[in-house]
Amino acid sequence: MFQLHYGSVYGTFMTGHLPILVIKRRTRLRIVEAFKAIRNIPDVFTRIRFNFIRRLRACVEAHGEQFEHLL
Repeated sequence: MFQLHYGSVYGTFMTGHLPILVIKRRTRLRIVEAFKAIRNIPDVFTRIRFNFIRRLRACVEAHGEQFEHLL
């Protein structure tokens, strides 16, 4: 077993940068898995497009002002 020297570049990498890379990788994998699951929901993209268009129309009707209360 080796011992980390916290003042060294290697020690800084192992205790600082490496855990961040691991967290980012796990987060990325979770996001990818979530998108795969969403893709399998029937008509999900049709509903997303419909809701987006509905929000755009409400925004135009409100002349770019607050519009959530119109939905």
